Amino acid sequence: MWNDAKDDILDIFEKVKEKEPLPLYCPMCGKKEAHIYMYRFEDYNRGTVWAWCSACKATAHARMMLPIWWKNAEVLDNRLLGVHPDMLEAKKTVVDKHVNMLIRVENSI
Repeated sequence: MWNDAKDDILDIFEKVKEKEPLPLYCPMCGKKEAHIYMYRFEDYNRGTVWAWCSACKATAHARMMLPIWWKNAEVLDNRLLGVHPDMLEAKKTVVDKHVNMLIRVENSI
């Protein structure tokens, strides 16, 4: 069961904005099992962020200003995105690969 009682897991958003690759160390349990995914609304700089830890099941979901370099993953079915990251957890390898690819491209510019 997901634990969304605390938003501390969202601290990893800043690390991703600073282009640290996934997975990250979870600010809740300390294990390197923290993941993040963002979804940009069409024609907006705002979007939705999901942050979660596969180990301790801490999770948070919020609307935020997204990094300019963020692009939605075409391989994920956005219709399956919900408050909790069930679909994202099942595809965390794909999510991490997508985020890390965007970070590598941004770092090479």
